[in-house]
Amino acid sequence: MNTPLTSLCTALGLDEAATRAALDTANVEPAQPWYVQAMLGLGAWIAALALFAAGVALIFLIMADGAGFGASALVVGLLASGAGLATVRGAPAAPFRGQFGVAFGAAGLALACAGLWKMSGEVFWPPAVLSALTTALVAASTRSQALQFLCAALALELAALDVVDAGLPYLLDFMALAFAIGVALHLRPPALDLRAVGLVLLLLPVLLGEILTGAP
Repeated sequence: MNTPLTSLCTALGLDEAATRAALDTANVEPAQPWYVQAMLGLGAWIAALALFAAGVALIFLIMADGAGFGASALVVGLLASGAGLATVRGAPAAPFRGQFGVAFGAAGLALACAGLWKMSGEVFWPPAVLSALTTALVAASTRSQALQFLCAALALELAALDVVDAGLPYLLDFMALAFAIGVALHLRPPALDLRAVGLVLLLLPVLLGEILTGAP
């Protein structure tokens, strides 16, 4: 088909395929500057955490007697975490919406873990399992490395606290195994993108150092 572009390329002696590629590249909307993206991300985190805090405060003000904190925190946290996850899934190219979903999802998971910790008699391993399962769900259903990192970090921190609370049995084995898995996830990445989980595992010595420093 003899299009105007074909005629122009023939007259000027230009390669039509290269010309079309150059025009397509020129029509792509330029990326936003880094400082604009940083401001959007900061605004999204502030908005998400403010909305989350206001909602949680309202719910617990309604529960004036404070009864059933654990169950209420677990339910509200799971709902908020699910809402954040749904927001992240629907916003691959929207910086504000994506960061809003990350902040809301992470805050919701933290609240759910606090509620489960209270319900389980202040034992750390049940919320650690919940965080690990949430991390797997985030990795399987989204491409958000930020939310995956925060969920994995919370899971690992709770697991480390459980180890410390149990009197530090097999601490070096725990650290060595986690570090080896972190290295393997970077050297031989699986089909599922778990780079953020691998980074958290590599940072385990720093995390445990902070926990042990603050331990009585």
